[in-house]
Amino acid sequence: MFVDASEDLLGVGKSLEIEGAYGVEAVAGQHTIAARFDKLVLADGYKGYLQFVPAFIAHLRRLAAGTKVYATNRKHIASAEIALPEPDEQRAIARVLSDMEAEIAALEARLAKTRDIKQAMMQALLTGRVRLPVPAVEACEQEAAHA
Repeated sequence: MFVDASEDLLGVGKSLEIEGAYGVEAVAGQHTIAARFDKLVLADGYKGYLQFVPAFIAHLRRLAAGTKVYATNRKHIASAEIALPEPDEQRAIARVLSDMEAEIAALEARLAKTRDIKQAMMQALLTGRVRLPVPAVEACEQEAAHA
């Protein structure tokens, strides 16, 4: 699925690949282009990464028309001629990229949880609900400094 309109050039060519929807009837919505590719040319799992192939995106951006909204169409997509690896290599690339995306998502989730814990700890410390123990030596030095 490709977007057919974008308010900026960065959105031209954005896409996603729907996988595992066998036997499911789907209809492309407004401002989308449903595209099917020959599996002997483009392997399943790789199609969703077309939006990151510089030659493909440059081709679509060069053809995009409009002043406030840039539009592309099925003919623009079909007219792209780009060098691609063989389907077996495409599948291998797609697996590596998919694994990397999963790892990044897991790390982002972990980072979000860590930020939440930090925020909660800061609130508990700053409100005085939680007090940190001060070693006796430091306490004596602090009392001497205040005297």
